[in-house]
Amino acid sequence: MVFRRACISQIGLLDDSIPGIDDWDLWIRIAEIFPVAAIETPVLVWRQSTAISAQGSSDTLDLIERSRRRFRREWVHLPRVAGAEPEKRKFVWQAFSKNIAEHLAWESFAAVRTAQIIRASRGLRTLLQLHPAAVAGLARRWTSASTTATLLKALVDRAELPNAREHFKQVRSNLPRR
Repeated sequence: MVFRRACISQIGLLDDSIPGIDDWDLWIRIAEIFPVAAIETPVLVWRQSTAISAQGSSDTLDLIERSRRRFRREWVHLPRVAGAEPEKRKFVWQAFSKNIAEHLAWESFAAVRTAQIIRASRGLRTLLQLHPAAVAGLARRWTSASTTATLLKALVDRAELPNAREHFKQVRSNLPRR
């Protein structure tokens, strides 16, 4: 993200009361007021945190819950969202929910894979709170024969986890399986 200093003067700094999503909140507040352009070309390599890395983004379930609460309490009340047609607001919430639901499903699967049953149940509970209707869509996408086979292999053999993650990314983005 590149922006002018004047943006920060107008919208304020990072909100340290929401660690892990403070940057996301900043981008949303910038986009609320200023025009934004995106490029498709990757400009950095991102290293995904893990639950044991102790980085701010390492507890995905907590970040998702914070994001859900922030979306419902703050982001939907921003002027552009609040002034949008009800159908558009519903579409935005469903798109947000679908994206987050896919993350929750993967996090729950990964927790089951490592016998973290409480973590898996937290993920599923958050998923149901987030958008109960998303569960049906997830079930359709995650119960195809190839996805089920890939996930079962990953449950049995840890070496298959990267294949399952790649398959998951393709299912999530609706790309054809290679």
